[in-house]
Amino acid sequence: MTRVIIAGAVGRGRTQQSSVDAALRACGTGGALLVPVLSATIPPGAAIHIGASPPSRLIERWPRLPVLAAIRSVAGGEGGIAAAIGWYPCRDGSKVIVAHDAAAEDPVLAELDALSSIYASLRDMTEGRGEPFDGLSVETHVVSAPAGAGPLTVAILAILDVAGDEPVAHAEFLPGHYGVPDLVTEESR
Repeated sequence: MTRVIIAGAVGRGRTQQSSVDAALRACGTGGALLVPVLSATIPPGAAIHIGASPPSRLIERWPRLPVLAAIRSVAGGEGGIAAAIGWYPCRDGSKVIVAHDAAAEDPVLAELDALSSIYASLRDMTEGRGEPFDGLSVETHVVSAPAGAGPLTVAILAILDVAGDEPVAHAEFLPGHYGVPDLVTEESR
């Protein structure tokens, strides 16, 4: 069974880079090489699990994980930051999925900015595929935080998890026909 794990977290550190590392570790992906996917289509029948950490067997077996991610960092100060993922069901059972991040005067406004971008992207992506768009069918997950005294990062990731012995390959996390790097599969190692 194919599933997509949506993991989001906030990380703090002495530097922006260490706050990014803290957020990725809190998402459960600190030990993996993350391969960015710009936009994607989730295969029909795949389950979406929000708030779960990727199983350690996934990172051990597939050190290069394809992830759709939104990551936003601030060095400190005022305002807020947010990262969001949204997905929309297509008629064939697949789902288009996209991630955005934002910064604003406070975390709530940052969330609204990120979600506004999610809706705009999903509308374009579904209509570009000849699909009807209904904003009430959009599902989202958001992570936000107020800026503060030091470096801070919010991260949200969509991670593909294929159960059993199936290889994790680029064909399973279908790119939105953008240039996405090929991934190493068990057979090509």
